[in-house]
Amino acid sequence: MNGRLWPLALALVLALFVVANALLWIVAADPNGSAVEPDYYRKALAWDRVQAQQRVNAGLGWTVQPRFAPGAGAGTSSVLEATVVDAQGRPLEGAQVSVTAIHNALAGHPIALTLAPSGRGVYAGRAEFPRAGLWELRFRVTQGGRSFTADLRADAPAAGPAPRPGPKAIRS
Repeated sequence: MNGRLWPLALALVLALFVVANALLWIVAADPNGSAVEPDYYRKALAWDRVQAQQRVNAGLGWTVQPRFAPGAGAGTSSVLEATVVDAQGRPLEGAQVSVTAIHNALAGHPIALTLAPSGRGVYAGRAEFPRAGLWELRFRVTQGGRSFTADLRADAPAAGPAPRPGPKAIRS
């Protein structure tokens, strides 16, 4: 290598080092870049209660099926629906349903909702879900002094026009 290129190569390596450190600093300083589970220490101390709630959940046999209503999506007010059924598969009526929704990219900004009954075991709530994609949904269902919890995941679709039906098949 020519002797005059060594200073240029050294300056290039140093510039690369400075740029890489600047990028790392920007990523580390992003307030949305990381999130800590709220009150994680209290939750860790309550581990026995979490395990007891899991046993209650198993005994009740209730299930929650979440879904984002059509038209839900990033940057729009969307409807989250949850169908709650008992152990025999019958709709669970008269329950209070609350949910905390957490998107992995926005874990520091959970959305808390109380879902209203819509009939036949369906409960719904409207909120601003700022991102499409996979959401963690932490449900609490209470009915007649009994509480059920479920941590589930559901996809919020991207905003956009409703899909058009495809071409119809022609039979001959």
